[in-house]
Amino acid sequence: MKKLYIATINILLCTFILLIQLSLVYKNRLDPFEREGVLKNIEYLTSDELEGRLCGNEGNYLAQEFIEDSFIKSNIKKLNSSYLQDFNVKAPILVEGEPYLKVYDKNNKLVSSYKYGVDFKEAFINFRVNHITFDNTNEFKVLPTIMKGTSSSNNSVVFLSSPVDSFNFRSSFIEDTPCDLYVVVAPNLIEELETYLNKGYKIDCFIPYEVKEKVVNNVTGIIKGKNPFLPPLVLTAHFDHMGKGLSGEIYRGALDNASGASFLLELSSFLASLPQPSRDIIIVSLNAEEFGLLGSKNFAKENKDLLKNATVINFDMIGSDKDIPLTFMAGEDTCFHSDLLDRLCEICNEKNITNIIENKDSSDHASFIKEGFDAITINDGDVTRIHTPEDKIEYISPTAIDRSFSVVWSEIFDSAYSSSGLFLLDSKVLILLILSALLCLVLKLRS
Repeated sequence: MKKLYIATINILLCTFILLIQLSLVYKNRLDPFEREGVLKNIEYLTSDELEGRLCGNEGNYLAQEFIEDSFIKSNIKKLNSSYLQDFNVKAPILVEGEPYLKVYDKNNKLVSSYKYGVDFKEAFINFRVNHITFDNTNEFKVLPTIMKGTSSSNNSVVFLSSPVDSFNFRSSFIEDTPCDLYVVVAPNLIEELETYLNKGYKIDCFIPYEVKEKVVNNVTGIIKGKNPFLPPLVLTAHFDHMGKGLSGEIYRGALDNASGASFLLELSSFLASLPQPSRDIIIVSLNAEEFGLLGSKNFAKENKDLLKNATVINFDMIGSDKDIPLTFMAGEDTCFHSDLLDRLCEICNEKNITNIIENKDSSDHASFIKEGFDAITINDGDVTRIHTPEDKIEYISPTAIDRSFSVVWSEIFDSAYSSSGLFLLDSKVLILLILSALLCLVLKLRS
């Protein structure tokens, strides 16, 4: 009987010592999620060096390199043979020349030359052509706030009347728009231009951008799970934004979406430092969201088999300093039921976090929904500064970052870590294990 007692004590002692060692290993590896890490990443992604991260431009490639390096440092593995998944886009590229909007009379004498940034500015919607001239011998249409003109070569320009204080807003670039060039003009300028056209005068406009085909990349990685047959959890955020204006102003995109991209990097680093999850966790930093969700469309379509039955959580605008509810953005098709949305709402109820649901296709979740996946965007729905130079890091709220992490970690834990031994990271558990081992040692010595 005494031998059995001693054997039991030895087994328990060895077990407790093994669990203590495992706990210490896990704690040593742990890279905890910290709001400061998110803010540090935002600071770099919104820096002058990256010039607004416009897809197809140098700053965007620098952001891509930064994200890839972060994956490597965090020990996130390649999803395929490379961290980069390339695809082609048509992107606006700055060319030589100064923007102008001028009016010439029938004798080709300059009548009026408008001031860039005061009277007119590119809307940034498209630049299939960057120079256009037309007069009343060409087709033109005028509405109270819009003028459409067509050149003799059948190229078209749209002038959009807008308050001068909204000139700072820059639209997303959409290559397949019906017209070739879009220009924002000051109030009453539509009427003035119409008057000139009715006199037979010529309108001449040039914006120094042209559309070129570029190869750009999503950055992809994976944290391998124990069971490859379970559907993966996919975490995404886009890192591109709107670039640098012709007057030198930078569209830094702190909230939209350096915040979501930085949140994803900090979250991924944290997850990669944990014990192995039960299922694969796929991490994707998406590009060309501002060009019409092109990066997510490409990734979802090309990896449809790999992502079979996946759940997708997208982060877009995390950290508004406004006192607003947390937004869960589902697809426009309200017939599609999302189990993920139900769970996120339940988590918010449990944590007493105010949330709202929006049915919109205005972020990357839409690309995954259209391929049949359950996808939701987590979003702080503050649009007061986005797509303007005022979207800066000083307006990012650390408490809003913490709020999003609180919600998403609950979902990720239940989905991928509930049986992974995370209890060993709890300091109270470690103390209990040490005390239990000491007790076994005392009992062994007494025997």
